[in-house]
Amino acid sequence: MRYMIGVNSIYIYYFLIILSFMDIAVWVYSHRNALKSLGYIHKDCNVYVLRDIPRISIIIPVRNAIDTISRCLDSIVNMVRDFDEIIVVDDGSTDGTDKIVLRYLDTFGNIRYLRIDSVPDGWNPKSYSCYIGYKHSRGDILLFLDGDTWFLSRDSIYRLAYCAYIYGVASYMPRFICLSRRCRAIETVLTTFSHAFTGFNRVFNPRNTFSWFYGCCWAIRRDLYEAIDGHRSIYSELLEDKAIATKLKSIGILPMVLDGVRDVETLWYSNISDTIDALTRILYSYVYRNRVKGFVSGMVIALGYLLPLIDIAIGITSFRPLLFIGLLLYIVICLAHIPGSRINGYSLIYIFITPLIGIVIPIAIFRCIFAKDVVWRGRRISIYK
Repeated sequence: MRYMIGVNSIYIYYFLIILSFMDIAVWVYSHRNALKSLGYIHKDCNVYVLRDIPRISIIIPVRNAIDTISRCLDSIVNMVRDFDEIIVVDDGSTDGTDKIVLRYLDTFGNIRYLRIDSVPDGWNPKSYSCYIGYKHSRGDILLFLDGDTWFLSRDSIYRLAYCAYIYGVASYMPRFICLSRRCRAIETVLTTFSHAFTGFNRVFNPRNTFSWFYGCCWAIRRDLYEAIDGHRSIYSELLEDKAIATKLKSIGILPMVLDGVRDVETLWYSNISDTIDALTRILYSYVYRNRVKGFVSGMVIALGYLLPLIDIAIGITSFRPLLFIGLLLYIVICLAHIPGSRINGYSLIYIFITPLIGIVIPIAIFRCIFAKDVVWRGRRISIYK
């Protein structure tokens, strides 16, 4: 009996060795993919002439953004032209966001404030806010800006608007600002993972229907927005910007994605629960199509991150070769996450805990399968209609 247990253990160890080398290959491939994705991000689209840019409507959907709305508005009120407009659409804030915005109205004549007290059945609240902003806008360029996002220069605004004017739709890749070490560790994983497995090399592949852009700061020509019926056509989608990008790709329009890490900053969530809620909104459409496939994907991703820790634990206690293989895999995973750290200007120290932090992604996938709703800025939103 003892002999049989020993033989079975050896088979398990060899199986783990095979899995580990497969995992190493995946992470090497993912790093290559991330670099390819970043290659599709442009430094600029052209040198713009300010007088050539038509009127811009900056639409800011907000809800309970009292900590960031001032910084957002300060970054644009003194930088836009007199005939450009800023429309703040407040989705029933309860934290005093409205009072802050109303103070700006007394000083700046090109700001308008709209309040929504109820969202029609079936609508994603943010999509409805964006749609209401569009209905009240007059600009030829619609620039959608989250209330927790801000520009760092006047040039940042008009560069984005000009690219949208020329190419139809444009988006900034922002720098993600974190207020805690935990947040920076998580964002290192998320930035890397997004480019490695859902990168812009897939977006710009004409044989692939997959598309997305950064939804915190993007602009689109009004005629193009109206041609696809804008947010009204994707009113129930939780991830409205990805749905817009997918519709645009279906008619042959691809986003111009600009390197905005020195031009735009957006605040990421400090709490792990808020991060998991955000990831649930991002991933639900993928999981909803096939929950079994989603569950398998979650298990594979969890194993992909945790396998070096399993190897090291077994290597220390039972089978020494797994210790060295686990350490090699651990190093490969850490090195694969350098892009996420570098893009956001974080210390490289955060890459060393990515094998553990990466578990937030499968947790969000499993939550998509079993949860009925997510929390977004104090409001529960149903996942499955």
